[in-house]
Order: sequence, then C-alpha cells, then structure tokens
Amino acid sequence: MPKTKHFLFVLLVFTGSLSFGQLEKHIWHFNTTNKGLFFDPGNSFIPVVTNSSYTPFGGEGCGVVTHPITGVLQFYSDGMICADRNDDVMPNGSGLSGLSSSISNGKACLVPGYCDRYYLFSNSYTHEANTTGSVYYSVVDMNLVGNGVVGNELGDILAGQKNIFVATGISEAIEIIPKTNSHEYWLLIGKNVANQIEIYNVTASGILLHSTYNLPYVLSDMRAMVYCEQNNKVALASCIEMNPTVIMDFDPATGIVTSTFQIPGTPFGTSPLYWMGTNALEWSPDGTKLYIGKYRTSSPSGGGKLFHYDLDLPANPPQILVNLGTNSSIVSRGLRLAPDGKIYYMYTNPSGIVQQLGVIHNPDGDFASCNFQSNFLNMGINLGNSNSFPFFLNWNNTLPEISDTLISFACELPASFSFTPLAGITDFENDNLSFSVDNISGGTVSVSGSDILFTPTPGFVGLTSFEVVYEDDFCFPLTDSFVVELEVDMTGGTLNLLDQIEACENETVILNAGGSFASYLWSTSESTSQISVNSPGIYSVEVATLSGCTAFDTTEVIYLTAQQLNLGPDISTCEEEVIITAGIFNGDVIWFDGSSGSSVSVSASGLIYADGVDLNGCSSSDTLQVVMFPSDPVDLGDDMLICDEPVYLVAAGYSSVVWSTGDFTDSLLVNSEGLYTVEATNSFGCTTSDEIEIDYIEVSSVSLGPDISTCSDNSINLHTGNTQGSFLWSDGNTGESILVEESGVYFVEQTVCGITIRDSIEVTINTLDKVVFIPNAFTPDGNNLNPVFVPVIAETGSIISYELHIFDRWGGVVFHSEVINEFWNGTNSKGIVQDGVYTYRIAIEYDCPEDPYWVKFGHVTVLK
Repeated sequence: MPKTKHFLFVLLVFTGSLSFGQLEKHIWHFNTTNKGLFFDPGNSFIPVVTNSSYTPFGGEGCGVVTHPITGVLQFYSDGMICADRNDDVMPNGSGLSGLSSSISNGKACLVPGYCDRYYLFSNSYTHEANTTGSVYYSVVDMNLVGNGVVGNELGDILAGQKNIFVATGISEAIEIIPKTNSHEYWLLIGKNVANQIEIYNVTASGILLHSTYNLPYVLSDMRAMVYCEQNNKVALASCIEMNPTVIMDFDPATGIVTSTFQIPGTPFGTSPLYWMGTNALEWSPDGTKLYIGKYRTSSPSGGGKLFHYDLDLPANPPQILVNLGTNSSIVSRGLRLAPDGKIYYMYTNPSGIVQQLGVIHNPDGDFASCNFQSNFLNMGINLGNSNSFPFFLNWNNTLPEISDTLISFACELPASFSFTPLAGITDFENDNLSFSVDNISGGTVSVSGSDILFTPTPGFVGLTSFEVVYEDDFCFPLTDSFVVELEVDMTGGTLNLLDQIEACENETVILNAGGSFASYLWSTSESTSQISVNSPGIYSVEVATLSGCTAFDTTEVIYLTAQQLNLGPDISTCEEEVIITAGIFNGDVIWFDGSSGSSVSVSASGLIYADGVDLNGCSSSDTLQVVMFPSDPVDLGDDMLICDEPVYLVAAGYSSVVWSTGDFTDSLLVNSEGLYTVEATNSFGCTTSDEIEIDYIEVSSVSLGPDISTCSDNSINLHTGNTQGSFLWSDGNTGESILVEESGVYFVEQTVCGITIRDSIEVTINTLDKVVFIPNAFTPDGNNLNPVFVPVIAETGSIISYELHIFDRWGGVVFHSEVINEFWNGTNSKGIVQDGVYTYRIAIEYDCPEDPYWVKFGHVTVLK
C-alpha cells in the first residue's frame, strides 16, 4: 500500500580543486639515453620501462607536459630542445637557452587565458662555478603544425616568443605555483649571490616581478625548491653542506612568503664545497613528510644519504632513511612523487652508474613504516648525467565550493517547486559554469534558463530526488554534481517505518513510530508510540502532530524458521576419545569448550552442549551426555625366551577371559613355543587384547670360524652365527657381530639359559693402505724445512715392483721413479717448478694373491 515518505534536500560539499587520476605525471622522459617510464593508468599505474625518448635528450633536469584529462603527451624539454609527442625536435624547438648542468630546466605552465599555449622555462645556471645564471621562457603553441599535418598538429615554439629573458643572477632553484582563484601562476626564483627569492606573477601578457623576499639564512647554492599544495609550504635547500634546509610558508593567493623555518639538524655538515649538500627534495602526498636527498658526505668522506623529516614532529631532526655508504662516488640524485603514490629515488652505484631506482612505498608513513626499497626498478642501462626525474605541468583550475542546503515542506510535498542550482555561487575564475539534470527519481524536471522546475509524482513510494551536474568549461572541463532530495517536515517527528522486518521464531518485535507525535493509531488498535508483536503480518500506524499534519506508514513482519541444532543421542563408550558432530547444520556452531566448527573431540565423561546460529541469524542449542568407561587394558608382558621350564601367562581380575588356546581361565600354563593371544572383558563390558611370543632355545656352542688373513680388505665382519641369548665381545660390544679393522685375536662369550660358552679367532689384515703415508704439500725453497716429496712405505718386504709418476696441470711428466722411498725435490729438467698443484700416480705390485696390484692417484701442492 502507498506510504508517505520523508524527503531531504541536500547539496553535497566537494573540494575546490579536483584530481585527474595523476595523468599529468604518468609519462617520464628524464635521461641522456632513450629510456623512460610509463605509469600505466589502466593497470594501477604500475611503471614500465620505455625506449622511445628523443636521443640525446636531457642533462641534469627536464620537464614533461601531458594533457591532464586524457593523458596524451604534449611535449617534453630539457631546456635546450623541445620534443613533440612523436619524439622529434619541434622545427623551432632547438637552441633554447638552458644549459645541461642545470636541474631546473623544462618546467612549464599554461599561458593564463589560453588552453593550448604553454610557458616553457630554460635555466642557464652552471653548477660548481660559484656563479649565477639566467632564466628564459619560450611559448609552445600546440595549434601549430610543427612536425605534424593539418588536423594532426604536433605543436611548435611560437615565432618571436623564444628565449625571452626573465631574470639573471639566479640559482637552479625554480618553482611554479598555481595562484588561488585564478588561472595565473607564481614563479619563484632563488638568487644565490643576493640570498633572495624573487616572486614573479605569470600572466597572459608576460612574466612580471611581484616581490622580493630576503632569506634570513645563507643559502649560497640553492639547488632544490618544491611547493606542497596540501600545506602551502615551500621546501628550499642548498647543495653546499654548511647551508641549512628551510621551509617557507607561502600564500598562493597573495604570492607572499609569510615565514621561514630552519629544519632542525640542518645543515648536515660544515663543508663549504659544492656537491656536498642537498640537491633533491620531495613532499609526501599528504604533505606531512619531507624527503631530503643529500648528494654526498664530507666528513668522514662518504656517499649520499636520504633523510625522512616528519612535520608532525617539527622539533625532531630528519632521520637517515638510506645511507649509501663510505664510497663518495655513490651519490644521491633525484626524488619524485609518482602517480602510483610512491616516491622514486635516483642514486649512483659504486661505479658512478645510475641504473637501479629505489622507491619509498608508503611516503605518508612515519620513519618506521615508510618502507624504502633500494633496487625496486632496473632501467637496464646507465642513465648518464641525469640528476633529476622530470618536472610536470602544474595545471590550475578549480570548481567553486557549494555549501549544504536544506529545503523542507510541511505535511506534504508541493505540486511543484523551482530551484536555481547556481544561485549565489561565486566563480572566481569566471569560467562560465553550466549545469544539467540527471538521475531523476519520483518526479519530472524541466529547465528554463538558470532555473529547474521539479514536479513530484503523486503517491510515489521511494526516494524523490534528482542530480544536478555542473561544469567548468575552461580548457580541460571539470564536472561535479550534487543531489537534491525533498523532505516532508512533520513539525513533531519523522515517520519512517522499515518496509520489512525479519525476526526469528519466538522473538518479540518492537515497532516504533517515533516519540514526538501528538497521537498514534496502530492497526492493532493500540495508541502508543511503539508496540510489541509476536506474529507475522502487515502492521500500519497513523500519526498526527499538534499542528494537524498526519502521516501513515506500514511495515511487514516476517518470522524466519530457525534450523535446529541436533547433536544426536547420548553416548556410552569404552573408547578413550569420541568425535561429536553437529550434524547437517548451515551456520556457526560454538561448543562447550569455546571452540567452533562442525565437530568437537571429547576425551572425558560429562554433559556436552553447543550453541548454533543459522544463516538467518537465528539461534538454537542442544546437549548430550557422554559416559566413558575404563577399558582396563590386559598386559601379558614382553616376548619371552625360555629353555626347558614351562611358564604361566596371567590375565586376572576380569569378568571373562578367552585365550587363543580356547581356555577361559585367569592363567595359562605354556610349555611350547608360539604366539599366544588373550581377550579380556571387564565389568563395564570393555574388551581389550594382548599377545606374546614364546620362543624355546637350546644351548649350543658358539663358533667364529677359522682364523682369517687378508691383504685386500681393510675390515672384517665377525659374526656368531646365531641370535639366541646374550653376547659379550673382547672389545666390549654386546651385539651378534662386530666389525674389526686391525689385526689381532678376538673372542666372544654367549650366555644362554645361564650357561656361558666362548670362542676366539685370529684376524690378520695386511693392506698397503695401512702402511703408505703420502704428504699433500712440500716447500722446495732452500730452507730445508719440508723440502721434498716422498711417499713413505712402512713395510716393503712384500713389494714386487714400485713406480711413481708426477704430472703438471697439462699432463706432462715432471718426475718418475721406480725406487721405493726415492724423493722428488720439486725440480724438472729446467729447474725448480712453479708453485701450484701437481698430480701423482703410485703403482705397486705386491705379494697378495687376492689383489696383487695397488694404484693410488692424488695431488701435492708445491709452495715456495
């Protein structure tokens, strides 16, 4: 049935500037090779190494300009040339006034008032010369054909608008900052000798000096200057170690530096030399962290460092995030925030090569959680003199903020009402805001000029609303929207019962119409603000306010059938463990011991219970009794060896006993060998079993056999020939056999049924491996300490023939002898041999019928 609903008119608040998916920053050209990076917008901005840059391109710094909405490359420049999107130098794009030794080259911004013209800045500063340079701008017009054709223009530098002088006496520190509520910009230029920041107003008609800020600190080689939109701060650093790193508060509306703060712990050293200080800075995305790249270290001499400074802890000095080591050729280079939200770090390896890029995975994190990785991305080639990642277009456009608004109607909605969506909205940039209407619900809309006429549909059930989409048409259009909802103000409360309420069986449902109305009448005839119901059905209420407004609403109560938990019947068992299952139950089960799951293991008697919650959220429970009887295991003992006396096997104390022999007595007389089993049942009916092996043995003489003599085996296994009884050998062993490796007389004693018998054997082992000693090194250096190599043979009487060969590493023979114990003094036909490893071969024929030939290969080292 129809329901009267409440409606709310809301204008959603949104920010004054919009992000464009980082498409201003997803293409990186930045080095003297053709290598670059592409952060793929279609794949979470994962970086891919590219090979399409103009070559040679780039010195120490450069810039890239892309369309901030489509991401299409416009141009890129190192301050000396300007290349188009096809990686060709524009026809008028060479001969720009920048120098390759300056980092701040190729920065660009839109010419205010134009959508297709850009100011491109060049810097002629020469580093390490204690000098200054000049800054120039050229105008890039993307409507010019350039290297393209009509209809596919690739842009060019506008004739007469090339290398236009801006300022001299400058450093490498240049920054472009969007001006608040304007399409203009501020250009900040650091001046080394004057120790000043010059602030220029970038306008459609040119670059005009606005003001000069005198720094309260000496920064005589300003190298890096980076603005943060999130906190309106500018970080500034010098590449001279004895100069501090500072943070300036900057007002983007007025172009004024309001204060300057020296970061604690800076300067990082006392050296006045160039390229010892800071050359790279970058802000974290939220503006709470500043990352500082120190080029190299003066004392003790070492490589670069990367610091983490936390603005939430401003009194704490920066912490060292990366220390590149003690090699002064390993230096810090560039830092840049990428579209994937990570900050990339450029540094050299010990060979002065830039190839691996580091990354800070979580730059907004504190020191412990920012997560730096040194070898994150391999560019595959040395990036040469690159000292910076590219600078990107600072695009300046905003949408005005629109505050929340509430429109309500008494008792019922009007037949229609008029709404002017942009009334009172100030567009500081004068960008011709326009609007359209979308997503209309519960009525019809007509637009007349700046007004919207909305007519609600009578009796409509649901949300009555429409969406206003408005657009800023400057250059790269911005759009946003807000939703208009209509509210009925009952002047005493809002009636809004749920369309449907679900409850479990036997639950009481409370229906509440609100406590601010003058009267209530439920379909149950009750007249209170809330009622309790215990059965399914459709319930309605009519309310009235003191002013006479009435409203009517309904709700349906549905009772869900709960699935019952069933643990099964009680259990009596002789088992030591049983598994209790919850059966077929769709939901969560919590057992008596706090565990969850479809089953539980029980190992003691007791009451077992579980609570279940089915998929509808309804509860049930169940219990069962578990009784675990003692099993009283029967034990016949270990297997036995007996001689000639019978034994008794005992299984006493049971209700019934059954032997494998068919006997039913508590004990069994055994007088023959075999496997005997018994099953015993206790008074609880629990049955267990056991078995025992009975072996009869006879006393017999132990024999080790005849004496043994060998000249081919290094060891002999002596065995008693039987396994009965216990054994004791002459060497203390107690097993049935032993392994001997030396000549001698060996005996064994065997004890069976209290009787001990004994035997002995003589073993003779005559093998050459036992009597030949071969050294592994000697020193024929004339000091008579270990001067020769000779195999030492202790027993020579059985040798029939002997031969020794020594070979060099090429297989040549350096020594040969057929005389036992004749030595090699480390010489050959040319004198003493070189140090190194030599191979020997010894071949002996001796009086051994089993194996008359003995050959040995090995290595000996000559040391001098």
